Amino acid sequence: MDRRTKAHVSRACRDLLGCAAIAGCVGCGGDAAAWGGTVRDSAGIAIVENTATGTWAAEDVPTVTRELDIGTADGPAETQLGTITGVGVDSDGRILALDTQARTVRVFDAEGTFVRDLGGPGTGPGELSQASAGIIVGAGDTVIVPDPLQQRVNRYAPDGASLGSFPMPLTGGIAIRWDRTPDDQLVHQIRRLPFGPQGGAAPEPEQAPATGDPIVVRALDGAILDTLAVLPGGETLSMSGGQMQMTIFASEPVWDLAPDGRLFSGVNSEFRIRVHGADGTLERIIIHPVEQRTVTESDRDAIRTSMRKFMQEQGLPPQAAEPVLQAMQFADVYPAFATLLAGPEGQLWVQRVRTPESILASGGSFEASDIGSPEWDVFDVEGRYLGVVTLPDRFQPFLARDARLYGVWRDELDVQHVIRLRIDG
Repeated sequence: MDRRTKAHVSRACRDLLGCAAIAGCVGCGGDAAAWGGTVRDSAGIAIVENTATGTWAAEDVPTVTRELDIGTADGPAETQLGTITGVGVDSDGRILALDTQARTVRVFDAEGTFVRDLGGPGTGPGELSQASAGIIVGAGDTVIVPDPLQQRVNRYAPDGASLGSFPMPLTGGIAIRWDRTPDDQLVHQIRRLPFGPQGGAAPEPEQAPATGDPIVVRALDGAILDTLAVLPGGETLSMSGGQMQMTIFASEPVWDLAPDGRLFSGVNSEFRIRVHGADGTLERIIIHPVEQRTVTESDRDAIRTSMRKFMQEQGLPPQAAEPVLQAMQFADVYPAFATLLAGPEGQLWVQRVRTPESILASGGSFEASDIGSPEWDVFDVEGRYLGVVTLPDRFQPFLARDARLYGVWRDELDVQHVIRLRIDG
C-alpha cells in the first residue's frame, strides 16, 4: 500500500469514527452535541454540511485585541507607510512589510521598532519595482520577494544583503498569491491571461495543465517541483470580439496554505471549500449556507465612483479612465465570500461580503477595498461551523501565526498601518 493510499484509508477511518462520536454525543452536552450539521463519506472524502448556526455560545466567541500598531501620517519616515502588499513574520517575531510605493521592505522588531530596509527602488540586483507582490519568510529567515514586472524573484539574507534572484518569465502566466510549504519550498498560483503572448518559457506541461490555475511548488532556483492542485480559472478578465472585458464580482478561485501543509481552496461564487492534505489528497469539502445578494444599480454606481477616484489618484487622465469604467461589467450577485484564511489552531476563517449600499446606509464612506466584511465565519479543523469573529473595520489579515493575526488596517484618513492582533479564547 503506497503513501497516498495509506493516508486515504486513515482519513476515511478517522472521519467515520468522528461521525460516530458526534452521533453518540447527541444530548450529552458540549460542542459536538450543539453542532447541527452532517458529515457523509463520498469515495473517501468527508462532505461536511453545516447549518447557519455555529456551536459557540456568546461566552465562547474569541476576543480580539490590537496588540501592535505600526504606521503614522506625520511621524518618522520609516513609519510612514505607503502601499503595503505583503506582510511577513520571521522566527524572532520581526515584522516585514512590503511597501510598493517606497519599493522597499520595512523590517520592524516584535515591539514595532524600525530595524532596517531590504531592497530599494531600481532595476539592479535586489532592487524592486512598484509591482513587487508579497513576502515569504523561508528557512533561516531568508526573505523572498517576487517582482513580476522585472520577471524575477528576489532573495535577501536576514541582515538585508541581497542573495540574488531567479527568473520568473511570463509566458505561462502571471505568478500570484505566493506562500511556502512546511519544508520551505515556494508555492504560488499561475494565472493565465486571456490575451496575447506572455513572454518567456512556459512551465512544464505535465506540471502546469493547459486549463485552470495551477498551484505549483518551486525550488529556490525557480524549478517547478510539483502541482498541489488546479483551480478553476478566474472569470474577471475575458475576451469578447477581440476586446478585453472586466466583470466585477465574477467567479474567482481563492486559496490559502496552512502551516501544517493543508491547502484550503474554493471558488468564491459558492461556499464550498476543498481541503487537501499535505500530500495533495482531497480530504474534505466544507459547505456552509449563504444567501447571496443582488448587485443593485446603486452598488454599481458606488463602485464606479470609487474606481474613478482611484484612477485619478494614480494620475490616469479622465479620457483614459472613462472608457474603462463604461466597459466594466458586473455579475448579477455578490460572491458567496470575500476571501479565506488559514486561521489559528488549524481553523478555517472565511470573510463575509458586504455591499456598498449597506456601508453608505450606516453612514460610512465606501471604497472598493471595503467589500470584505469585518465578520469572519470560523470552522474547526474538521470543518464544523463554530461562529463569527469580528475583526477591526478596514483591516485585512495577511497571515495567522499561533494566536495572532498580522495584516494591514486603513485609518479614517486612508493611511495604512501594519497591525498585530491577539486572538484569545
